[in-house]
Amino acid sequence: MTTTAEPTAAPLALDGYDLIVVGRRKDRLTAVAASLTGVITEVLVADLATDTGIDSVAEICATRPLTMLVNNAGVAHYIPMADLPADKARELLQVKVLAPAMLTRAALPGMLTRSAGTIINVAGTLAFAGPAPAAPPSGQRATYVGTLAATVAMTQTLHTELAGTGVSAHVVCPGIVATEFHEVQGMNLSAVPRMSAADVPVVRPVSAQSGDGALFQGTVDFRSCSEYDESMTIGYLPTATRRSSDLSKHAAEVFSEAEDHPVTVTRRDGESLVLMSQREAEGRARLLNFAAQLITVTLEDSGTLAERMSKSFPWMLALSPADRATCAHELVDAARASFATDQPHLAIAELVSWKETAVAIAAGLRSVDVVWLEDGDAVERP
Repeated sequence: MTTTAEPTAAPLALDGYDLIVVGRRKDRLTAVAASLTGVITEVLVADLATDTGIDSVAEICATRPLTMLVNNAGVAHYIPMADLPADKARELLQVKVLAPAMLTRAALPGMLTRSAGTIINVAGTLAFAGPAPAAPPSGQRATYVGTLAATVAMTQTLHTELAGTGVSAHVVCPGIVATEFHEVQGMNLSAVPRMSAADVPVVRPVSAQSGDGALFQGTVDFRSCSEYDESMTIGYLPTATRRSSDLSKHAAEVFSEAEDHPVTVTRRDGESLVLMSQREAEGRARLLNFAAQLITVTLEDSGTLAERMSKSFPWMLALSPADRATCAHELVDAARASFATDQPHLAIAELVSWKETAVAIAAGLRSVDVVWLEDGDAVERP
């Protein structure tokens, strides 16, 4: 079941899934259904901004043997919180927070009984970049961004709750997508790098078929992360779930996955285990050690942040006072980003970079004016 139209439905149809497409506009849903061949596509007209709409879709979720539920209904309300009318605020929370929670809640009992199923929730990169400065109207989005963050937090927690059940939950965070979402708000983003709707990696299964059934791994895909002048992709650390029998049936495949990202191995006779590369394990250990040092810093109640951090990281004393302050704030921000995205390398790379800079300064290497060589001057090969 999907609460969007063709961009999500088409890839699923190509993979052979029968579909129930949900939306407010019957003409669009009918057009989508007519464009999909080789599968059964049902149309369900429902407005998820209303209790009646949510209840009608929840009933389908609870009574039909769904293999996958995709929650990606959207509503465009980029308005400052103080100016956001109560009815629009209610609509935003209803569509972006209440509907995904209630539909997921309705679908889970059946999936858990069948020990199979996938929940995919669509949020956005603003769930992580909300506080970043942005000009109106895009900067006027506190309530909207809050709904995205709620989706990310709910899905991450649910993914953990479902470990070992055969049911999984994943969240997708695209950047700016070229749809009518911004146009209806009078925002012209034609000059901004944008993804096409077809580029959003929402529902395609990415892991191979195994003897125990299809396995799906989730990803948060950061694309066009800056809203104005930059396009980038940062992969959220994906996870996969395997059964213990896969270690004997598909050992090479499982080990290959574990080299790329942690793999949860479920067991009938014990607690699930996590298989990961030594590099990944060391990165997580270093991040935890870094976190412990930062906790020590927070327990100090005297001095500036830079002064307190210099006690835990004495190499910072080699930096100038201004650089020390910058270093302290950048390390804290990097740590927050690492824990928010489960990517240890973000904090570790920042830590190593600043430490090596401090070591170089302590060794006497400082910024000097560049001396340009005259044309034809020969230099000894180092």
